[in-house]
Amino acid sequence: MSDPLIVLTVALCTVGIFTTLITARARSFDVSVFWPLAAFFLPLLIATVNLKLGVLPVFSDAQFYDQLVWDTSLAWRRGELLPSTYHNLRTQAYASIVAVLYTVAGRSPFLAILLNTALWGLAVCYWLRLNREAFDVRSEVFGALLVAYPAGLIYAASFLREAVMSLLLVLTLLHLSRWFRTKRFSSLFVGTLSFGALAVFRPETLPIMLVAGSLTLGFDLFSEVSRLKKSALLAVTTCCSVALLLVADVSGYYNPFRVDFLETKRQNLAQYSYSYLANLSYNSWFDVVLYLPVRIFHFLFQPFPWYPQNYSLTFATLDALFLLVVVPLAIIGISRYWSELSSEHILLLAFATLSIVGYALVVSTKGAVTRRRLLSMPVLLLFASLVLPRIRVIYLSNNRG
Repeated sequence: MSDPLIVLTVALCTVGIFTTLITARARSFDVSVFWPLAAFFLPLLIATVNLKLGVLPVFSDAQFYDQLVWDTSLAWRRGELLPSTYHNLRTQAYASIVAVLYTVAGRSPFLAILLNTALWGLAVCYWLRLNREAFDVRSEVFGALLVAYPAGLIYAASFLREAVMSLLLVLTLLHLSRWFRTKRFSSLFVGTLSFGALAVFRPETLPIMLVAGSLTLGFDLFSEVSRLKKSALLAVTTCCSVALLLVADVSGYYNPFRVDFLETKRQNLAQYSYSYLANLSYNSWFDVVLYLPVRIFHFLFQPFPWYPQNYSLTFATLDALFLLVVVPLAIIGISRYWSELSSEHILLLAFATLSIVGYALVVSTKGAVTRRRLLSMPVLLLFASLVLPRIRVIYLSNNRG
């Protein structure tokens, strides 16, 4: 990327941010527009400046994707569907999306970063909409937390598939929560379609969402009057969930019922650099239950900021510091609004909880843990945002007193 183009991008990002701030009037300030714009411009500004200064660490996966995208583009030009470097479906799916840009405009990793920042901004827009529909509250605090979320910033400004995954996740949760509220088939169809695409990028979300959906249907069954139709739907969904998991188990694609499957996954992820809890192996289900609390703690807060970290883990450490504040607030928010939770809230909580537990069991690498947390952290940010205004009111009232 040339110096004039870097200067132009920085100027456009700066002008975009300040124009939004200046033209917004105090009483008609539309946070639904401001925060998605901030979520787009801020990572783009970080990525653009970094191209010149080289401050941020370069992810090895980003270099891998750049080569895979270019190989895919060259394969298309030769009339081939897939390149010879085909790895797996989730990496090739993302590579195929970015390869469209490479085919049209040539090889430029900055185009992929530009696409990711736009997708992250769009994801923030839908998260804000989910917040308004599910809790019917203003979005200033939640939008600020999303934009300030370190992992969201760094991965939106990188050549990785996390931005696509984040958008598909919020589309899935938004439309499925709408279906639980309205029972419209269109919402169920779009939610299922979004989830199917999400499962391509993150196959492990398949059992997580199936179980979360079944739990939510069970809650919905006992919170509504019309139970017959929902009873049949719950039975069918539960049977389908178990059947899919059994098919995956028999086929060897996914074996969630076997301890050795979890141990294999754990060992595969523990062999990389910056691993933690590498010696906590699973020999039985008793070990799984015994190690679960400490693994959840490490999953939420690694890499610990009170230990010296490598330079490449700087943003991961900032992410851990951020979560040390957010997670306790989210727990308070969940407990405070527990009696008011509806089916759509249960869906969010079930998915976030199951994804935290599932990943905590197998993820043992400080670098990978920040990427896996992206599936659950926006939900925790949402509940934390419900508490912060209340804390501010209490603080102001105490100072006046």
